[in-house]
Amino acid sequence: MNEVERLRAQLASEREARRRMAAELQLAQRLEAVGQLAAGVAHEINTPTQYCMDNARFLQEAFADIVTVLEAYDALASVVRGGHPAADALAAVDAAREAADMAFLLEDVPEALAQSLEGLRQVARIVRAMKDFSHPGGGDKAPADLAALIETALVISHNEYKYVAEVETVFGDGVDAVPCDEGSIKQVVLNLVVNAAHAVQKRAKEGGPRRGRITVRAHVTQGMARVEVQDTGVGIPEAARDKVFDLFFTTKEVGSGTGQGLALAHKVVREQHEGRLGFETEVGVGTTFWFELPLG
Repeated sequence: MNEVERLRAQLASEREARRRMAAELQLAQRLEAVGQLAAGVAHEINTPTQYCMDNARFLQEAFADIVTVLEAYDALASVVRGGHPAADALAAVDAAREAADMAFLLEDVPEALAQSLEGLRQVARIVRAMKDFSHPGGGDKAPADLAALIETALVISHNEYKYVAEVETVFGDGVDAVPCDEGSIKQVVLNLVVNAAHAVQKRAKEGGPRRGRITVRAHVTQGMARVEVQDTGVGIPEAARDKVFDLFFTTKEVGSGTGQGLALAHKVVREQHEGRLGFETEVGVGTTFWFELPLG
């Protein structure tokens, strides 16, 4: 092997090593995100399942009371059919209805059923979002619905922002078939939403509004699909702005972040999708992170 061939082989080996490192970084970041969000998702599922269980116990007791009332009616019917005086049987029916508090049951049983069904629908949404989010993707691009993708990321990250911010989504036309690696873009959106929630929370701790706002937009502009995640958080200090996409750089408190999320977003959007990524920020007002994906 001559020197040129050796150099080519070395360069190919280095490219393969960088590719493997990037794939491992992306997997590590995905696993980290899942680990960080697991407790929040568990809480999100626990809340509706808890009131479903409470309602199930209430319905079990209510059913027993209703059975007692029906038995009193059956006894009354037997007395009437036999041609016997019905005063005592009627009194028993009234007593059973009063003991069961039928007026209360007729109002609350339908409400308990409706609340339980909504809770189960909420659990189903969370489980479906987890399934969608955990789909690894093969790195291949295919038409994806950005609106549905964003909604999945918002369901998964709900526990991160629900106590600190109101969330609004604005979807324009043409975002329902954007060529991308869906799994990677879901991760990017998730990272941006979680970062926004932490920025809003930090501003509240520093004396800002108790609740902020996060607005997620998706629309088409000049042959690109654009996604924006805008927050009313603390903003990014000027000294940190040149470093936000650097690997392992973070402005968060120790233990709150590893500095991999925005570095991964940079790699996914700019390298994997040949798109654009950036942000606008003002200290004390908020930040808008955005990325654009080519449509063709």
